[in-house]
Amino acid sequence: MIIDRAKEDDIGRLEELWYEAFGDDKEIIELFMSKVLNSAQTYVVRKSGIIVSVLYAPVSYTHLTLP
Repeated sequence: MIIDRAKEDDIGRLEELWYEAFGDDKEIIELFMSKVLNSAQTYVVRKSGIIVSVLYAPVSYTHLTLP
């Protein structure tokens, strides 16, 4: 297993994991990714090159607003 920071091309897999864990609508997942992913310390666990876990450690929640 390898722990490293998420990269821009990981977003598809991160969205899949979010859906598997929480079952949210695609638009909510995309909103989260667009607001938090760029401002968070996002770490992933890769097993055989595949992301199997993720940790979002946002710097601040004050910038988040829901539609």
